[in-house]
Amino acid sequence: MESSCRLDFIFITAYFLYMKTFYFIRHGESHANRSFYLQQTGDTPLTKKGIRQAQEAGRHLKRLNVQGIISSTFARAKATAEEIGRETGVPIEYSELLVERRRPGIQLAKPKLHPSWLWAQTKLALFSKREGYRHSDEETPTEQLERADAVLKLLANRPEEYLIVVTHGRFMRAIYAHIILGDGLTAHAYLRLTRTLRMRNTALMVATYEESAGWTVTAWDMHAHEL
Repeated sequence: MESSCRLDFIFITAYFLYMKTFYFIRHGESHANRSFYLQQTGDTPLTKKGIRQAQEAGRHLKRLNVQGIISSTFARAKATAEEIGRETGVPIEYSELLVERRRPGIQLAKPKLHPSWLWAQTKLALFSKREGYRHSDEETPTEQLERADAVLKLLANRPEEYLIVVTHGRFMRAIYAHIILGDGLTAHAYLRLTRTLRMRNTALMVATYEESAGWTVTAWDMHAHEL
């Protein structure tokens, strides 16, 4: 009887103390980050500065005993993950769930001052906060948040205790909004949050997950050397 109680106590303690830590990181600087064009497609490469940023992040993340990397399939994220992987020596997996949001196709390959780009952007600014609004072929805010929910469920079931997640600035804000706002999350609230929430290249969002307590954000827009 005493042995059984001791085992129950150990199980309950482990249940409440077991915690996973995720280091969400935005990709390094890409060529499109330095241009007047949106990164609609996934083939934008890193600049030389972006490669150096990823290498530096990897050198600092190495000391955290991370066990793996899961990355967006977009080129700029993959290149970032590969540089971090070389520094840390941990395996890399790829997931399409982590790609950046899809903007309207009419904005593709057009500078931000192009009339078509500006007209689409104006309509998005005016109407995207309406639940169910869709301009054309973009991923709507509601769809972004649904994908963020799928990512969090995927990560909660991962076996690693410490995992690096390489993704994109806007989509990371969708994940942040999902954790912070919880049941109060709407497309309108998410869009309001994105207007003030910024994320630098290779900056981190650190989040933890516990079975008993759920998700918690412990750091935002922090570089690896600051951890």
